[in-house]
Amino acid sequence: MSLDPNRLILIGENPFIRLRDGDGGAITINASFWRILISPAGGGHALYRKSDLIQDRWKVYSDNIAMARWLQKTVQGMLNEELSDTSIPVTDAAFDKTGDARDFWTERAVSHDAEVAPTWYDIGEPLNSVDVLSTSAAKCLTLVLRHLGLVMRSFAAEGEHPTGLAAIP
Repeated sequence: MSLDPNRLILIGENPFIRLRDGDGGAITINASFWRILISPAGGGHALYRKSDLIQDRWKVYSDNIAMARWLQKTVQGMLNEELSDTSIPVTDAAFDKTGDARDFWTERAVSHDAEVAPTWYDIGEPLNSVDVLSTSAAKCLTLVLRHLGLVMRSFAAEGEHPTGLAAIP
């Protein structure tokens, strides 16, 4: 497959949170939230969460299981290889949002057995695009995402970027 930078594969947003056990310590909570308006599998929400509170296993919540799986097979699976495993169960959940990007906002996922509510605050200027290159079967694709400046600043401060990502200011 050749790279087509003009091919749109999704429209949506993907804020995420990573909490560490002290400066440079191990990641204790990793949450990647998706609000998708358009994708080949339709729109919806997905929350991928891994935490020491849930035995360091990935838990996936979604109101569109086909979309959550599509993300795992493509974008999310390339951003985090552990999430390319589609044997991870997807739990049906309802989603709602409170707040706004000026001050804070909370995305809430409610399933039959859990409620997860990540909150973002002290939000910096967003970075508007990243190139994602994959060595998987998809070979290579370009996408435009909107990431929170707060998260990307923390990567820049540590001098690292997630595998395959290069932030473009």
